[in-house]
Amino acid sequence: MKSRKHLALSSCLNYCPALGILVLFFLLINAHGELQQSAFQIDFIKSSAVNGWRPTHDIAELKQHDQGLWIESNGTDPYSIGPTYLLPQDTPVWIEVRLKSSISGSFQVFYFGPHSGPTEEQSVRMNVPAEKWITIKAPAPDLNDANRLRLDPPSGPGITLIESIRIYPRLSYPEPDLEISGTSNLSILDSDVVEIRNSQTSMRLALNRWNTWNLNHNHLAMAESPSFYWMGYVMDGKPVWVQWTETEMRSRVTSTRLENGWRQIKKWEDPDGALWTFSRSIQASEDHDEWLDGEWKISVDADRQVLFLPMEFGFLGTRSFGSIKQQAIFPGLEYLGNEPSSSEKDLTGPEAERRIPDQLKITYPMQAIVADDAFVIFSWDTQPDLSAWFDSPDRWFGSDGHVMGAFFPGTKEQTRSPGSLVPYEPVQLQANKTLASAFRWKAGAGESVVDALKSYHQRFPFPDPDPERIDLLEYLQFAVAGWLDSEIREGALYRHANWMGRFQPGPAADVYFYLQWLADNLGKAGFDLEKAGNRNGETNIERLKSQAEKVAATIPQGKESQTYVSHIRTPAGALFLGNIQPNLEASRRRAKAILARINPDGTVLYSSSAPGSEKDYGKTHWTNHASGLSGLHLQQALELAIFSGDQDVIENVLDKLDQGIKTYKNAIPRGAQTWEVPLHTPDILASAHWVSACVDAYKYTHEVRYLEAARYWAWTGAPFVYQQISDEAVGPVGLYSSIPVFGATSWVAPVWIGLPVQWCGLVYAESLYRLAEVDPDSVEWKKMADGITLTGAEHTWTDSDDRRVGLLPDFFNLRMQLRDGPAINPGTLQAPMIRFLEDKSFYTWKRLNTEELDPIVVITTGNISQIQAGLETQESYTVQINPFLTSVPSRVIIHGDVQSINWTAEDQAGLNIHQIESLPPSTPGWVLTIQNQGILKINRDQP
Repeated sequence: MKSRKHLALSSCLNYCPALGILVLFFLLINAHGELQQSAFQIDFIKSSAVNGWRPTHDIAELKQHDQGLWIESNGTDPYSIGPTYLLPQDTPVWIEVRLKSSISGSFQVFYFGPHSGPTEEQSVRMNVPAEKWITIKAPAPDLNDANRLRLDPPSGPGITLIESIRIYPRLSYPEPDLEISGTSNLSILDSDVVEIRNSQTSMRLALNRWNTWNLNHNHLAMAESPSFYWMGYVMDGKPVWVQWTETEMRSRVTSTRLENGWRQIKKWEDPDGALWTFSRSIQASEDHDEWLDGEWKISVDADRQVLFLPMEFGFLGTRSFGSIKQQAIFPGLEYLGNEPSSSEKDLTGPEAERRIPDQLKITYPMQAIVADDAFVIFSWDTQPDLSAWFDSPDRWFGSDGHVMGAFFPGTKEQTRSPGSLVPYEPVQLQANKTLASAFRWKAGAGESVVDALKSYHQRFPFPDPDPERIDLLEYLQFAVAGWLDSEIREGALYRHANWMGRFQPGPAADVYFYLQWLADNLGKAGFDLEKAGNRNGETNIERLKSQAEKVAATIPQGKESQTYVSHIRTPAGALFLGNIQPNLEASRRRAKAILARINPDGTVLYSSSAPGSEKDYGKTHWTNHASGLSGLHLQQALELAIFSGDQDVIENVLDKLDQGIKTYKNAIPRGAQTWEVPLHTPDILASAHWVSACVDAYKYTHEVRYLEAARYWAWTGAPFVYQQISDEAVGPVGLYSSIPVFGATSWVAPVWIGLPVQWCGLVYAESLYRLAEVDPDSVEWKKMADGITLTGAEHTWTDSDDRRVGLLPDFFNLRMQLRDGPAINPGTLQAPMIRFLEDKSFYTWKRLNTEELDPIVVITTGNISQIQAGLETQESYTVQINPFLTSVPSRVIIHGDVQSINWTAEDQAGLNIHQIESLPPSTPGWVLTIQNQGILKINRDQP
């Protein structure tokens, strides 16, 4: 522990055991005289206060206004640097700003000295709503000789009025020095012990001692309570820290038998005369095998300003596996191998400290450790006044194990420094008001956290998505506007996203079929064309079809399957636009090129262009490959190989996929975004790539090991998705938002923990839809995919922003319900939305004869269903095809030695095109052009 300059023992010293367990009691770091120094203030209502402030960057106008400093921003990175000031020094401070902004977003204050410039580390961020005067503050440390300020209003065109800035000293309540043994002594569990058992999980509980227990799985000691209890509160402006002696732990404890467990109640009088009542119950769950359910209740007969009040927590592994583990999970924050939590391998600086996180960064309330092929789960009920803590291995108490648990008060933005047990300000526990918290434990067998996740979700299934959350007509209207009227379009060319001129427009074949689908579905949905608006006398349907043809004309011949703007990328373009043969050949070449990068063990090595530099994203990882980077290449190679029909390439990719499955058995999803995020970083895209690759392998071979691998990787993505949302969120959007990575860009900023990036979740959702097609017994995959998709629609910019309407924001601030970052094309959402609305995909394929050496593969758009009931023989196959579009032609590719094909349209009144082309002998097969739902009958060549 660091030494403290100002130490004082409080009157509760008499409650501390002499020389046994050391708990120190602290006065405030700042001496009384230091706290009396005057606050620094800028009152921008006074015209003189504006002197020296300049429109430094992306600011159209900066002036004095009768309501303060007027800043009119006109770009994505506006900021103003002010003159030299005499700012408070040698003390922690609050930076408080009163302002009003015409747009919501992040307001940032930088503080820096005469010989340095602004840095992310020396700044504070504050989230501001739109069109509302608000006073907000953020804590900052000693300003370290800073004498200048930089103000960054919310990005984008808008006006920010700043009435005042105050910087004033902040009280600081240090943590106690916890130089204590974290383990309980098993001898404490003396003869007065009971056992609560549920299947293979049991808890031994001492009835004559407060909160003393251990948790076992098949007689293996998995977790235990601490041997002590301590708490902290503020009295007369000073912190009071109390730890109970062994005598106190055993006194005034009553135990009562419950139907399936026990309740303990303890009375205790604090050093200042208030009577506390503590209650803890624990019992075997009647409805959920192997779970033990509990509840804490705490009340006090006088108001108390609480700094720290532990509730349920335990030490894991102290009597068995120790500090070694196989894996650990804290959803939203940590996905660990045998490595420390809160490390700086994925992000650096204060936010790397994740032991006591902001509640809004937890995607759902559970923690798990896996060791010795067994897991322990701790779960609690989310509530604003409760904090979760997690340390693996335990560095707070030196227990030679791990810590999981919950305590009062709660943690949210700006309530405590990262990882501190003590908040900036105490929280009042009102007299005679009961503080209650439900919790639960479970132990079980498992090799990875996936076993713990499956067990948790058996009890707490994925929440049911609510289709009423979106208005279909409104979604269609926004998508139309996004494609036709937003800033991603430049004539018939499209940007992937619009952001500070970084994305150039180009041809995009996927835009063609997205536009055509919208044109088809505006009419189906009964869309009010007048309300939707017209341009130059054209309805939106006419505009969509006209634009689609213009887009098609920009696509280079032979590259129809290689140009796209969406994150969900397939070779589908040629199925709509034609030129099949050159696209098949291009896909074959691309598959071979990707295959050459994949090593025999299924890995793809990361190579930095600047080894050892700040751009070397592999430098914090213990090896030079990761599941996400390898999975991306395996998925792309297999998809392109199957599209091309080259059997040799397919078999080579499958061989390397087999080895990759072995290499990454029970692995962590990580390293899929190495263009900006460290290779080590847990990543939802890694889950998505592996699910898609394994689903394709299963569809091609029907070998169950691929389906099992796909299920494993699907589970690894679950901790990135919000399945419960803290009550502290201020708006309706949150459930099924998805965290992209548990880390930061370039280790520093933006920090993505707690900051959903829905495009990553939508790629994962698309992979889950694919898995649901072949794993119909697991409805959870589609439920999760539907939820992520609906939330993507909620994230999308609405018509309140005419520049970005219909576009998907790169990220969404849950606390402020704020969209920001690059504005991404509508296709990334439209692909899974079509699956949700129509259970259809713009790209699909099916192998008809998985049991034979010579494959027959049908590739098309929409849906393929194989007709059984006696119509199948070894020589012929019959399938029904429901095309993605019926307003324009699409193609069916048949790979394999086929003697003849026959197509019958089910709707004879519709257009039925019988155009048939044969593929070259190197990859034998046929191409059929169709424009309606129909039946396809395929006859094989005879030997």
